[in-house]
Amino acid sequence: MARKKTVLSALKWDLVLLGIIVLGAGLVMALEHPHFEPATSEMTTGSRPPDRIEGDVLLLLPDSPAAAAHDFSELDCSYGWYNSLWQQFGSFATALNRNLSPEMLAGRSVVIVPKRVAEAMPATGISALAGFARTGGQVIVEQPGSGWEHLTGLSTQGKLRQARAITAIDGLQVHGAMRRHLPNTPLIGSLLPTPALANFPGGPTLLEVDAQPGLTVNPLGRGQVYTFLFNFGCTITGLQQGKPTEAMRFGHEPGQQRLPVDARAADERMLTSHVPYSDLLERAVFNRLSKMRPLPRLWMFPGQKAGSLMLSHPTPSHLRAAIGYADFARQDHGSSTVFVASDLVTPTETNLLKQAGAEVGLLWTVGEQRAPITEAVGVGAIRPILRELSLAEQRLQLANTLVGAANSAPGDADITMGRVEGSLFDNDWATTFRQLRRAGMKLDASFGPTDPEHYGYLFGSGFPFYPIDGRGLPVPLLEFPFLLEGANANTERLDRILANSEAYFHQPVHVSLPADAMRTAPAAGILLTFKDAFKMAEARNHWVTTLAEFYDFLSARRQSVLTSQWAPEHRRLTISVHMIGARVASMEGGANAGVAFPRVYDGQEVERVEIDNAEISLRRLATTGDGYERIVEVTPGHHTISVFYKMPPAAGDPAAGEAEAPAN
Repeated sequence: MARKKTVLSALKWDLVLLGIIVLGAGLVMALEHPHFEPATSEMTTGSRPPDRIEGDVLLLLPDSPAAAAHDFSELDCSYGWYNSLWQQFGSFATALNRNLSPEMLAGRSVVIVPKRVAEAMPATGISALAGFARTGGQVIVEQPGSGWEHLTGLSTQGKLRQARAITAIDGLQVHGAMRRHLPNTPLIGSLLPTPALANFPGGPTLLEVDAQPGLTVNPLGRGQVYTFLFNFGCTITGLQQGKPTEAMRFGHEPGQQRLPVDARAADERMLTSHVPYSDLLERAVFNRLSKMRPLPRLWMFPGQKAGSLMLSHPTPSHLRAAIGYADFARQDHGSSTVFVASDLVTPTETNLLKQAGAEVGLLWTVGEQRAPITEAVGVGAIRPILRELSLAEQRLQLANTLVGAANSAPGDADITMGRVEGSLFDNDWATTFRQLRRAGMKLDASFGPTDPEHYGYLFGSGFPFYPIDGRGLPVPLLEFPFLLEGANANTERLDRILANSEAYFHQPVHVSLPADAMRTAPAAGILLTFKDAFKMAEARNHWVTTLAEFYDFLSARRQSVLTSQWAPEHRRLTISVHMIGARVASMEGGANAGVAFPRVYDGQEVERVEIDNAEISLRRLATTGDGYERIVEVTPGHHTISVFYKMPPAAGDPAAGEAEAPAN
């Protein structure tokens, strides 16, 4: 008897054919619209820089990292002081709190105690610092609690509150641009309450915050103790790294929003600022230390340069335009840095960039303003998945392209400079910095005014800084801000920035000209700024250099050593310096930091200067724009510089009081 066919068996081949059709259609759809897998970039953590034992200034640091902060008010900002000293002095010493001893204090001029160190300082440490001050040392202590009263001369009981504004600076006795702009400096962080006190010299108050003492000085023996009632370290950190937005997280969470770095600016006034408020505050504090004895430092630029100028070109597209800009810079006896997307450049174009003398860095493409960089994943020709390349993979892709170019050098594969596409950072305190460093970057150039209406010192300084992570440790990555970019750049703004830098602020001026700027927002000011930038900088005594060269200069400056001794009876400042220079193409003989020292001490100017026991003409000394310091050039190696200040006139001498005070 024949078996009766079922409907299913009768349609078997039809179903197979239908399945093949569905599978084929799905495959076609997958190939036309592949599945996208977003990248995840790994992060590193901050770490403590190696201690340095040489230096007139000693910075004490916490013995261990702080607990991870949940918001800015919990952040340990001790390394905000590190950034300030690194920027302004170059050569200084660091040590852990637990290693403080009388032997470590010997030979120092200044010891700085940040807030968290002051909280953990044992009585023996406070006693050692008291002895240091009594013998002529200067101590700076930030927001001290109980146990410090006999050093500070203050009663500091009360609950911390938010600092709002500098309300008086009469006690600092500063003049000129410092007096005009310092009260406008935004304050970030807390304020320790203390009763009202008279202004210096009638009282101890040097600076008022919210109508109460903010910075005081207390004589102790032959020395002095400076007390910060407001959190200086957090103010510097917040100005330079940015004040957290209301929705900003401390701790990475997947899928969080990216925001342009402009959103991190500490105050709305800083979105259009010609004043580097962070540097202004730092110099107001550190200049005050030379009231007691002249305190020298390594100048912030090579030799006697007033500042520096760097150009860069973020290049998400239109690479040929970037090559043209770089070649124009070469013809103008300069160079520039091109931050290029890793999928944009070929070995041929790499050769053109080299011929143009350009530095090459990575533009980290995050897929916000252009298509993400991906690779197809699958078997053979069937690749239905598009996997986004992580930051580390983009860096490797660019390095492989550079190495594959003709005449490539071994160092071409070492991509250490980067910039984030569109300057779009995770809305998180430190995630993007930590990702950049984990991928091998040493310098990032993403901070600055990206909006056409913004310009200038959005982050308080033109100097690079080390970002601080949630545990209060610096991420070993320099963030190098730019001051103008694309549509907000014009020759008038650049000339004002350079003029102010020469006359007073002494800044590195980084200008960003995106490769696609003339396509996205064409303006004559963009090209004129680029065309005239080098000539304008040279006319203002600014070093025309590149980001990589300035990084190398700052590294050599930090490795150099400067110490000094003061002999009050002879009015002689003896400076011992071991100078390490940086080899750079833009400066014959290399980039060696100048040595700066106060022009006037106790109302009297420098009388003579000797280098290695040979007197030099005072005409070899340059004077800073504000008239506060003199600068002398030295070659690499060890040198002894003796600076003699005039003796004060005898009582009744008509010359008494005639010396002009520095215009701080």
